[in-house]
Amino acid sequence: MRKGLRKRLMTFALVGALAFMPMSGRISRVSADEDESSEETIEEIEAKKAATEQKIKDAEGKLEELQKNREDVSFVVSQLDEEIGEYVKKIDELNITKTQLQAEIAVTELKIQNTMYEEQLQYDNMKERIQYAYENGDEAYIDALMNVDDYKNMLNNSEYASQISEYDQKQLNKLCQIRDSIGVYKNLLKEKLEKVEEVKAESEAEQEALQVMMDGKRQLLGEYDSQIYQTEGEISDLQAVTEAFDAQILQIAQAAAAAEEARRQEEERRRQEEEERRRQEEEEERRRREEEQDDEDDEDDDDDDYDDEDDDDDDPPIYYTGGDLRWPMPSSDYISSYYGGRSAPVPGASTYHQAIDIGCSMYSEVVSSESGTVTATGYNEARGYYIIVYHGNNISTLYQHLSSFAVGNGEYVSRGQVIAYSGMTGYASGPHLHYEVIVDGERVDPLIYTNPSISY
Repeated sequence: MRKGLRKRLMTFALVGALAFMPMSGRISRVSADEDESSEETIEEIEAKKAATEQKIKDAEGKLEELQKNREDVSFVVSQLDEEIGEYVKKIDELNITKTQLQAEIAVTELKIQNTMYEEQLQYDNMKERIQYAYENGDEAYIDALMNVDDYKNMLNNSEYASQISEYDQKQLNKLCQIRDSIGVYKNLLKEKLEKVEEVKAESEAEQEALQVMMDGKRQLLGEYDSQIYQTEGEISDLQAVTEAFDAQILQIAQAAAAAEEARRQEEERRRQEEEERRRQEEEEERRRREEEQDDEDDEDDDDDDYDDEDDDDDDPPIYYTGGDLRWPMPSSDYISSYYGGRSAPVPGASTYHQAIDIGCSMYSEVVSSESGTVTATGYNEARGYYIIVYHGNNISTLYQHLSSFAVGNGEYVSRGQVIAYSGMTGYASGPHLHYEVIVDGERVDPLIYTNPSISY
């Protein structure tokens, strides 16, 4: 909406400026760098328009590349987002595992405390046994207990084992098992904690690296969005400039047509005056001859000659005075694109079609919709070969994408006369006739004035 508004405002401003320029075969403009005014021809304006259209092509190519790059980065962002999501899920699972381990650690610590308590209790029992043996004089048993560094070695030593009661052996075995279980619990706790912390640290590092990459890609996306927005604005502005050039060319053509019409009318006035002078002279000569001759047959013959000559001389060209225009393409009635909004069929083409396109084969005959004067024939990059015919009463018709001309600039043409042959020059995706009807300087829907059934 913003681009369309800016484009329309620029077009209105440029066309408005052109409206105050003098109507002539050349157009005046004021230079931005100097006060002197210079004149431009249609060819010069078309050269500027072609340069602007090339800029539009370049900008559209740049826009296409930016959009492709943005799609590539957007795909990478989506992939990174999925990977980050996987790591977040993994870290959440590790946190759950860590919580479970912490609960297990608490239970293990409780078991360790219980084991330490049982060890102390067993130790106290051993002291009581030693005290009892001492008080009852069991010296061999006391020596066995006092001369070992390790309970396990004591149990493996047959000499000591024979001196210890079966009960004491069971108690010592139980003490050794308790001490072993304490070591297993400690090692298991240490391994689980180290593994969880290691995996969690690695996952967090990977997530952080991916997030840094994600932030960079998102920043790049923002830069692409900014460049795309700017490039679209440039294209819109350039299209407005080309439309202003079209309006300028049309105004020059209308001015030339008006001048040509004035010239034709002046020539017609002079011709009629000369015809009237000659007619009067001939009339005087006829009367003189009638007076000299008495032969009625000769007089009748002179009258017939006068009538025939008068009919031949008083047959002026017919110009448009209202009614339907003739369909310009006798060999085809297929309309491939109507007047109004549309998608550009090829790069550089307009999105608001101010004409109709008639599909046809190459080199088909193109006829004039009405009698008139050819006011412009030419070529530019967008239109290809084109021709403009002025029909009087401020109405013209334009035919473009032609392959060749059948008439020249300034020639008088009659309604239905072949003036050109169809083609696909300029911005065209295939052979067709681009047909415009211009009334009071404005392009109107041609179907208001003609349709395929009007072939006379």
